[in-house]
Amino acid sequence: MMKHVEELRPLEKRLGRSIEEINKEVKTYHDFDKIMTAPSFGYLTVDDYYRKGSSILKIDGIRIPTLFISPLDDPMVVKDVLPFDECLVNKNTILATHPSGGHLGFFTGIRPRQWFTEPTIGYIETVDKYYKNKAEK
Repeated sequence: MMKHVEELRPLEKRLGRSIEEINKEVKTYHDFDKIMTAPSFGYLTVDDYYRKGSSILKIDGIRIPTLFISPLDDPMVVKDVLPFDECLVNKNTILATHPSGGHLGFFTGIRPRQWFTEPTIGYIETVDKYYKNKAEK
């Protein structure tokens, strides 16, 4: 955060304290969201931000086949907040998890490569085949 201190200066007045003071308090992503993100965007609390800013509220409205892929070791989107129930209820959604992948990583192998493309392409091909077969009937 400190390497972006000058970019964050305009927030000091709104937050009522200096970026240096805030930096001393921030130890986790949750702390950052509580101290910086929620108040900066007008949310009442960090929980208000997590609830209203979450895409989980939109899952029930998904009307086209959608694949979600999430690693279980993501430090920012932790397993406890993944929308397992919401995806089970909506026939148009699949939530696929993997033990590793980090945040936006999905790397594997000695010479690291991103693995998410294979299941994503497989999903798209399967959905395409399903709708083509359905149209032929």
